Amino acid sequence: MKKNLYLHLLACYYRVKYGVNYKNRWLKQIKKNYSDVFSFTKFSIVSFADFCERPISEDEIALISLYFGAEIDRLNRNKGDTAPAHKVLLVCSSGVGTASILKQKLQSMFPFVSFEGPITERAYMKRSEVKESIVISTISLPIKNKKVMLVHALPDQHDLKILSDALVPFDMGCNQLVASILDVVCDYAKVTDFAGLEEGLIQLFSNPDRDAKGGYQPMLSELLTRDTVQVAQNQGMNWKQAIQKSAEPLLKKGKVTSQYIDAMIEVVNQHGPFINIGKGVALAHARPDKGVNHLSMSLLKLDKPVDLVDQNHPVTLFFTLAAVDNTAHLKALSELASLLGEATTLEQLLKAQTKEDLLSIIEEEEKK
Repeated sequence: MKKNLYLHLLACYYRVKYGVNYKNRWLKQIKKNYSDVFSFTKFSIVSFADFCERPISEDEIALISLYFGAEIDRLNRNKGDTAPAHKVLLVCSSGVGTASILKQKLQSMFPFVSFEGPITERAYMKRSEVKESIVISTISLPIKNKKVMLVHALPDQHDLKILSDALVPFDMGCNQLVASILDVVCDYAKVTDFAGLEEGLIQLFSNPDRDAKGGYQPMLSELLTRDTVQVAQNQGMNWKQAIQKSAEPLLKKGKVTSQYIDAMIEVVNQHGPFINIGKGVALAHARPDKGVNHLSMSLLKLDKPVDLVDQNHPVTLFFTLAAVDNTAHLKALSELASLLGEATTLEQLLKAQTKEDLLSIIEEEEKK
């Protein structure tokens, strides 16, 4: 896995170094269908771009993102009969219509699960046994040798919870993708909660439109608003005061307690300036059980940078994240990664003079 990634990055390095203009014909499809993977990949290769001493194009980033999917296909092919792919059978009264709508929804939610059909109720009844791992139907069916799940053609929140619990274990490609990403992340970043990160990524890639509890994942612009964004002068402020200042709007609104602010500072005291996630940017956070009442984010933009622990980590933008679980914040975090991964956009944020400027930049990025 690591060797193959190295070869892909090496090829990318030489194209960038010698000015080879690579065009990825699947760029738009990858950005649309695998936006979260693309965003995280784009953000995670910032150090690689620094090494190349040139920006990495979106065409190259899309190719690196696509590598993960290709690796998964290779692994599945190598497994052969020893690890057969899980298949799910879809059934409806006519074999078309409602189940076809359901199939499209499920394929978007669980891209690595193989959905067979839909077939008619009559075709199902003629079968002596079901070869697929599970049956999902929009009509009541007798159980043969495999479990039958009855759901609506347009799944409601209850259906989604049941389907997720049943199908995430089948989504082996998703698990391989997560394992691949974690493998690379751990080589270049310090992970303080490996199990939590793994669970969050699995939930995100299995169903990016919902969190682990079936709730709504807010966009970045819904969390960073006029009430939670500040622009202030750095008048001898230290990094602890900057984190406190950044979290003030959340404390005033009751989103977090003072315990959470103390916990964010303590995390940096224990682990160093790891919250410095990019040029002039810090993402302060701690565990949800340390005083988070509601999912929330805030942003403090300073006129002059503050040294985060030491002079090697000057920070101008202090983001504060208060997460309630492992997944509810991931859509906003994915957008933030995309925002900060764009050199031009990051420079605009660093030069912004007012909260209106900051909010406008965020809103414009979401429209792309």
